[in-house]
Amino acid sequence: MTDFIGLPKAEVHIHIEGCFEADDVISNCEEAGILLRAPRDRLFEAHDLKSFLEMLDWLCGTFRTREQLATTAYKFAQRMSRSGVRYADVIFNPTHWPHWHSNIAGMIDAFDAGFAAAEQDGHPPVGLGVSLLRTQSAAEAIELVELLSTIRHKRVVALSIDGNEAAAGRTGPRFAEAFRRAGAAGLRRTVHAGESSGPRRSA
Repeated sequence: MTDFIGLPKAEVHIHIEGCFEADDVISNCEEAGILLRAPRDRLFEAHDLKSFLEMLDWLCGTFRTREQLATTAYKFAQRMSRSGVRYADVIFNPTHWPHWHSNIAGMIDAFDAGFAAAEQDGHPPVGLGVSLLRTQSAAEAIELVELLSTIRHKRVVALSIDGNEAAAGRTGPRFAEAFRRAGAAGLRRTVHAGESSGPRRSA
């Protein structure tokens, strides 16, 4: 039998919205008086992309405080460490977070606090990718990029785009200028493609 060799890894595509722990979500709900969307064993249940995105909206809506964001960031880095990851890029989409999407700078700062504390405890460094939603407008996309360019937070490394292509249609031309500006500001760029409708609808 060959011995397992644990090689160091990098996590280059993961969404923090998909990394919550049930205990934390339930605690958030108890703290804010929010009814659970489903019993604990079905809390993360979804049946298609549309219901999955709706689930993410609900989950993110339970996060109301800076401390909750920092805690989920710390736990993310902690899990990465346990799985042998030496560096991670994690994506978040502000539109999923109803109590934070108008305070993106504060959201980044809260995540940064959790990641920084994790790094001090020996867990891997984490870079943040900020994602647009495909149904946003060209003006909203440029507004986000201008905000990121103004903040120039060292934790933010990339601009992304995700969402339901079946609902948004082709978005390449709509977001081209925002992506050009992001590149000029030194941000990496990535795109989710073919999630709902195949490659013909993804450009």
